[in-house]
Amino acid sequence: YKELVLDDCPLAQISNARIGSLAVSGSSVRILNSEIFDSLDAKNSRLEITAGLVRSAEGSPALALTASSVDAAGTRFEPGGALVENRGNVALALAFSVVEVVRAGGAPAYVHEVVKVPPYRSWNEK
Repeated sequence: YKELVLDDCPLAQISNARIGSLAVSGSSVRILNSEIFDSLDAKNSRLEITAGLVRSAEGSPALALTASSVDAAGTRFEPGGALVENRGNVALALAFSVVEVVRAGGAPAYVHEVVKVPPYRSWNEK
């Protein structure tokens, strides 16, 4: 898919997909073994990402979130900007379990922790 938009989908599941950009609003989405190549934007949603790839363009966050939660396990992130950008006025809590973060020209970093991101702030792996 070049672009996939999910709006008010309470139990959506994406499996084995290749997606340019994914926009999610008011939904609960399980993403399994899928690749997102351009952007992942979520508002008022819950995302579970397992065994996939999330990439973003230069200067853009891999995860652009507003009042959303993410539980990612065994997933590779290739952010062109911040790993997470909180675009809302509510703090976010994200769970990363054995997540690989690869930046252009850099060695992989691994994240295995719960991360809190304050409103209107970004977060990157250490």
